[in-house]
Amino acid sequence: LAVARARGVGQQSGQPPQTRTVLDEEEYTSTLALIVSRDYYPSLHSLRRDAAILDARSRGDVAGAVAVRRAARKDEAIREREWEEEVEEDRDAATSAVTSAQLVP
Repeated sequence: LAVARARGVGQQSGQPPQTRTVLDEEEYTSTLALIVSRDYYPSLHSLRRDAAILDARSRGDVAGAVAVRRAARKDEAIREREWEEEVEEDRDAATSAVTSAQLVP
């Protein structure tokens, strides 16, 4: 079975083999932490932002609270753009997969 997989038997023809990148432990754990917080705790970012704003206000630092809010808005805009790009890439990949499946007799 291992020999068959190494030779590419069982793979669909026309598809290149998957390329894999080996990450070091620190990069792996930080990437995994980002994925878990994004998928399972989507409001964590806004909770941290709100805590930072409240902390600045409790110290009487109005300018600091405004700076936190502005930085959060920039981060949200960047994340929104990245999300839109990912959706567009997924849509393009799905469209090309459907198109190539239709071309194969």
